[in-house]
Amino acid sequence: EDILLLHDFSSKHLKELQYPALLEHIKRSEKMEIKVVQEVVKELVGATQQEARWAWRMVQSRVFSGNLDPNAKSRLIPRAMAVAAATAAFMSSASDAGRWLAVTAMAWLIASERLAKRGRQGGPGQTFFLLMPMVDAINHQGGAKTEFQYSSMSDTFEVTATDSFKKGEEAFISYGDLSNDELAMRYGFVLKKNLDDHFLVDDILGWLRANYPPVQALTSKQITQLRKD
Repeated sequence: EDILLLHDFSSKHLKELQYPALLEHIKRSEKMEIKVVQEVVKELVGATQQEARWAWRMVQSRVFSGNLDPNAKSRLIPRAMAVAAATAAFMSSASDAGRWLAVTAMAWLIASERLAKRGRQGGPGQTFFLLMPMVDAINHQGGAKTEFQYSSMSDTFEVTATDSFKKGEEAFISYGDLSNDELAMRYGFVLKKNLDDHFLVDDILGWLRANYPPVQALTSKQITQLRKD
């Protein structure tokens, strides 16, 4: 199933958002997707752009980031070996599921490098990006009554409750303190009541001149005075 993002919307629909800051973010995201798709197709000979695009979008909407535990660093394999393993799995896969998995693994490798270069850091130490099946199926909610963390002792990711739950109550996790802009860009949804939401206003007068008749009726001199004020 295809994964739709904001930059799949028509230019007409995007213009109706009337939100220049988000439109710039969409353009940057689209450029990055093009570069990642090109790299995946280059690394995995035979992979289609459709497969690479789906894999990148899956990784982008599912990846978690955090600081690398020193105890886990010794268990990481070199990038070249990881690329070789993904390529071998892609070439030898006897099923579509195996092929998709290999393409997704390659997209994850490339995403890890590119996201780190863009400065998505989690604090001191080396930032790592990973996919966590099952955990990534839990929905997001700000102030969730759970927390999840990696245990180097058991080499597992653990989700624990920080408060009591009623029978049948849905358990959420927090994807982070994300605005609706970020939620829409990365996951394709927004929250009606998002305490972390904000709206970036970079040219309120320009918006008023384009959309508000009383301001449109002002003279150039009056507009100049407004800008000074």
